[in-house]
Parts: sequence; C-alpha cells; structure tokens
Amino acid sequence: MAWLEFTVETTPQSIDAVVTALSARGFSDLVIEDQSEFETFLEENRAYWDYIDEGLQKKL
Repeated sequence: MAWLEFTVETTPQSIDAVVTALSARGFSDLVIEDQSEFETFLEENRAYWDYIDEGLQKKL
C-alpha cells in the first residue's frame, strides 16, 4: 500500500481546523501528536509506568 507522510505544525487551538481541512481534501487517516496530551497522560498514569522513552519525550 502506498501512503504519504507529512508534518503540519500548528497550535493546539487550530488542530480541529487542520483536521477538517485535510478531511475535506480526502485525507482519512491522520496521526496527531499533541505535546499537552502526552504530558497529561504522563501525569494521570504515573502509577502505571516506570520508564519513558526519552526520544519520544524529546520528539514532542
């Protein structure tokens, strides 16, 4: 299967608008990397992890 990967950098407030615009142009599979969601996950699930991949943390 052929696929295209590209990065769109935007503000958290604009994520919905970007997703809507991409969906309107036929992009149906998207990955959203949101630093605030990652940080919230780490804080709320501290009891369930003991190691965080530093590469992932730096990427976001």
